[in-house]
Amino acid sequence: MNYQNLFRAMGITILAIGLNQSPALAGDQVTVTVGSDGSCDYTTITAAVFNAPAANRLEIRLAKNVSINTTQLVNVRDTLLRGGFDTCSDNTPSGNSTLDGNGFNGSILLGANSGEAVVDLWIENVEITGGNTNTRGGGVSLTGSWRLAMAGTNINNNVANGNGGGIYMENLSARSERGFPGAPRSSLEIYDNSIISSNTGEDGGGIACAGDVGIEVFDSQIGQNEARSDGGGVFLTDGCLFELNDSGPFQGVLLNEAAGFGGGIYAVENSEVRLRGGDNGGFPAVVAANSATNGAGIALRSSSVLDARDSLISGNTAANTGGGIRSDDSEVHLYRSRPGTQCHNAQRCSVVRDNVANGTDGGFAGGGGILAVGGTIRITGTYFEENRANFGSAIRARFIPLDVASREITILGSVFAENSGAPQVVYLDESDADLGFNTFVDNVDNVRMIEIAYPDTPLGPHETRIFGSIFDQAGTTVASAELTTFGQFPTADCNRNEASSAGDLVGGPRSTTAPPNFR
Repeated sequence: MNYQNLFRAMGITILAIGLNQSPALAGDQVTVTVGSDGSCDYTTITAAVFNAPAANRLEIRLAKNVSINTTQLVNVRDTLLRGGFDTCSDNTPSGNSTLDGNGFNGSILLGANSGEAVVDLWIENVEITGGNTNTRGGGVSLTGSWRLAMAGTNINNNVANGNGGGIYMENLSARSERGFPGAPRSSLEIYDNSIISSNTGEDGGGIACAGDVGIEVFDSQIGQNEARSDGGGVFLTDGCLFELNDSGPFQGVLLNEAAGFGGGIYAVENSEVRLRGGDNGGFPAVVAANSATNGAGIALRSSSVLDARDSLISGNTAANTGGGIRSDDSEVHLYRSRPGTQCHNAQRCSVVRDNVANGTDGGFAGGGGILAVGGTIRITGTYFEENRANFGSAIRARFIPLDVASREITILGSVFAENSGAPQVVYLDESDADLGFNTFVDNVDNVRMIEIAYPDTPLGPHETRIFGSIFDQAGTTVASAELTTFGQFPTADCNRNEASSAGDLVGGPRSTTAPPNFR
């Protein structure tokens, strides 16, 4: 794949990493070597960055025989760390050079920038492993304004007693200056088959960020990381942004684990998660096979946002709530953006599939695909398939009665199929919802497809409006939708219901019991 053309097409600055050539940089540059053979300029990265000849930008070529016995410091001039050289006299890189921290305590790479200008740090063809710190960032720890870009780089088996087992980034200046014109923003760019794996931290087993940091991931894996608290793969707080682009085989956010919230990704305090799937010939953005107590795939809290376009959220398992997604007072947007064959999959372009929530508390647990408490849900053109929970096999929404903030659920043009384990597929508790042009077919274990409970609250009645939808549970008496408590009945118009079903949509205007003609 031509990464230069790909990045240009996506509007991303080309850093020319992973192409075996130095970045196209303005101004003067000096190149030095680091390793343990007699032809090396320096034996450590720290010695190189502080003693190399003066230049605006520094390229450090790491020999495969490099060995470190303490934390390596990076300073505030733009630096490229390029690995894969057999010796310091080698000019043709192949494979990776390894920075192994098993012999000491501390982060492997450490940088602090107290200035306002953003410092560029490129890492290419390097393995960072064995870091163990009592603070944050077992592999890499950067504070201040940085642009960290990694290509063909593996960060694995690092441990932090604080946040960010693999990588920790915090933009202190942006935190204090947010909202002012020109405030710097840090960034982390991961691509070219980089792997962040098997790292452990308190919050953010793989990656943790705080402050105004933007993270973009292309063609790479964040997998098998573990958080002792929240965010097994990725932890975002205080306005961080995480964007995962289309994921090829074994790529995406996979197989991570958190003891608390967000096995794959956890976003809190106005942070944002963006999933961006590919077009025809590409792949979805994948969050799969993660585990946590709540929100196994993705967890959102405190006015955070999930914007998932043409994505796959699949095979995640929560011990309690929200197998795929758990949202608290946050926004969830799931949608397909491309019609038909223009998407990576002509039919299933946006999918929430095979997620599980095992909680048994009838008052709160459930939501095999999504559990939301407060906030907003907007879903268009998404398949909910084979999700399982004891309550709300696909979706459970429970909104706080006395919260005066705007609350809404809109689900349009989506399919709910083969979800199982709960009396209802969609469970709306103290909610106001519009559900239109959806199809419910072949779901299992249900008494009703949609359950509405306690729509009347101290702030007034909530109303559920269901229109233009197909409910197909052939030969059953399963209700399309049913109010199971006192309160406002749902409003129905132009739906297809089972001829023998009960419930509160029967007899709605312009509705029918004629069999659907699926093609």
